[in-house]
Amino acid sequence: MKLITNSNPFENHLVKFTEFAKASDEIILMSPFLAHDLSTILKKEIIKKTKKLTIITCFNSNAYELSQKINFLFTLKKFCSSKDNFFIKIDNKLHGKVYLFKKSGKFISGMVTSANLTLNGLNFNSEWGIIVNNQKFLSQIEKSILFNKNLINLTSQKLLVIKKEVENYLNHNPLPPKPNNDIDIKKFFSSRTNEEINYWLKPIGVTYDPITEDRIFNQKKLDLYFSKVKPSGVKIGDIIITYGVGVTKILSYYKVTSEPKHLSEKILKAAPQRERWPWFVWGDNLSVKYGEIWASKNLTLHNLVSEFQSIDITNVLTKVGGKTLGAFNRGLDKIKIRNEFAEYLIGKIEQNSK
Repeated sequence: MKLITNSNPFENHLVKFTEFAKASDEIILMSPFLAHDLSTILKKEIIKKTKKLTIITCFNSNAYELSQKINFLFTLKKFCSSKDNFFIKIDNKLHGKVYLFKKSGKFISGMVTSANLTLNGLNFNSEWGIIVNNQKFLSQIEKSILFNKNLINLTSQKLLVIKKEVENYLNHNPLPPKPNNDIDIKKFFSSRTNEEINYWLKPIGVTYDPITEDRIFNQKKLDLYFSKVKPSGVKIGDIIITYGVGVTKILSYYKVTSEPKHLSEKILKAAPQRERWPWFVWGDNLSVKYGEIWASKNLTLHNLVSEFQSIDITNVLTKVGGKTLGAFNRGLDKIKIRNEFAEYLIGKIEQNSK
């Protein structure tokens, strides 16, 4: 057995999950929560070659969450090579997360972990688990899952019935329910790294010096610059998705690894043109491969926004409820975006990282 965490972005849950899935022809996925966008965690090429896929999850009564989960399941079914070998099982007492991978009837590996089957769970959150390779132990895990008395088989027909009822409800109640934040619990904790991960969309380049398609963004680390206003909302662990001014294409995405810093007076004196962008954070590049080939892809903001809003019932892009990115036209150097929109963008980046 081997410990697995998300502390190293090049050897985390998502990296190992993808590695095992690529080598498998049978997969069992058990998780209470599922990704809003399938492509952020599992490429359709992997799903298409999988001969048998079993997914175990839970359904609650929240229509908005159900809608996201049902969309995930229908997308998964769409890409499966055989609809007869795709199984959905429901356990409404489910809390555990287990991922098993087999090839020609034998186990390749398995993961027993705290990480949900979401982009945050597999890639960004503080999660711990173990990788299991012992065939006998993996067989015991599989039997304990599949012979669980709480499991209910969910047929495609019943899933469709539930989908229609959820859609009918959301047509009359289109916005997701707002959480009740009765207690501001964050004020009791001083460490900013304990806060929720935020996702930011940020331009690189300026109007008089736009990004050209001969630039590459495959550096493993990059300083990300902001205007004269200190980016106090940006903290360690946040994710910054960047796009190029001029081309408006997505360039790469980064994990923030430092608090905001200000350029020294010495640097500003030597390069006065940098006075407009004196604040910066350090960022680890999480899409090195894509950053090398971004120019050959057509991931423009306009197209991505249109695609996302065509499948998202709320059309909301930003954390404050905005349905456009018009603030960039007013000179804003960053926008905090919804987790769902961020996951969609990251999924597109990962899909095009070839």
